[in-house]
Amino acid sequence: MELTKYNFAFQFIPMLVNDLKSDFKLIEFLINKTAMQTLAKHIYGDECTKSFDWEQLTIEPQKLNERYIIVLFILPEALVEGEAKYGLIIADCANDTNPRLGYFTLEHPENGGCWFIGSKDNDNHTNYGILEDEPNYKNFIAKSFEIFTA
Repeated sequence: MELTKYNFAFQFIPMLVNDLKSDFKLIEFLINKTAMQTLAKHIYGDECTKSFDWEQLTIEPQKLNERYIIVLFILPEALVEGEAKYGLIIADCANDTNPRLGYFTLEHPENGGCWFIGSKDNDNHTNYGILEDEPNYKNFIAKSFEIFTA
């Protein structure tokens, strides 16, 4: 199977988030692009380094405060409907042994409309509606955090 921008945002990262639910120490793996590339090669084959532009991927982990950690994925440019501009993992570490996790995406609009926030978990996709503000990562993080903590 080919690793496309879509597969990266809606299959590969959600799979890793599910693994995080059982072993949160894997968060260190998610912030290491080389380690992610190695795993992607194992799952998708050597061609994944050609079909997905790893050079355009930026991974930005951040500790918001003593309770919340985020990992922002700035993805290769979203060109078509359904592709994600950003991916975001939010971890609520209030319970050290079993943090609550959320994964959100900022998705390319239909027919030039508004960008919208979605969430992918296993086979379920949830649409949380449009991001009414400028579709930059700061607004995306703020709205996703608001959804996660509601």
